[in-house]
Amino acid sequence: YTGWTPLYRLYYESIQWIRALEEGPDGEPWYRLYDELLRTEYHVPALYLRPIQPEEISPLSPQISPERKRIEISLSQQVLRAYEEDTLVMSTRISSGVPKPGKILVDSTETPKGIFNIQSKMPSKHMGEGRFTDDPEAYELPGVPWVCFFETTVGIALHGTWWHNNFGVPMSRGCINLRCPEAKWLFRWTTPVSQPGDVESRGMGTAIYVT
Repeated sequence: YTGWTPLYRLYYESIQWIRALEEGPDGEPWYRLYDELLRTEYHVPALYLRPIQPEEISPLSPQISPERKRIEISLSQQVLRAYEEDTLVMSTRISSGVPKPGKILVDSTETPKGIFNIQSKMPSKHMGEGRFTDDPEAYELPGVPWVCFFETTVGIALHGTWWHNNFGVPMSRGCINLRCPEAKWLFRWTTPVSQPGDVESRGMGTAIYVT
């Protein structure tokens, strides 16, 4: 184990970028991973990860034109609803931002209201203070899954959440927390389309109404 030191605890349902399969310090296969925020590499036993196949993230309802899809989020109800025209195709509880005093989009943790469009999609995003630590209490979240940014000034997004299961109650710092399978469904259903291997996909995508 000379030269190998613990770096960070990775969590179930997080998404990581695999760069290579290599031999680890125990002689077993380890994946070499890449962190897109810190632009650094680290390793994890391959036993604990499963590569995502391209067909798992292929677009949903591609025959529906993008302008006929929309997402409505009710902060009072803590509910997200997805529509194709007037047909409800998905409804789920969310956790939005916990309100606190401050100016919206500067230092408040409240989710902003208004009409937005998804502008950037990332299957994996390192969120937090931007460092690696093995402290489980630190605000550091490598591999946040299925991220759809709809307000890019301070980075407000829909994304999967593994660190709590208290959906229906505001819990976040402004983002819309979703169960990971539901976030994955929305990632596939919305535009811009993300191709396998894309670290980030940009474009004027699906409309989001936050009330």
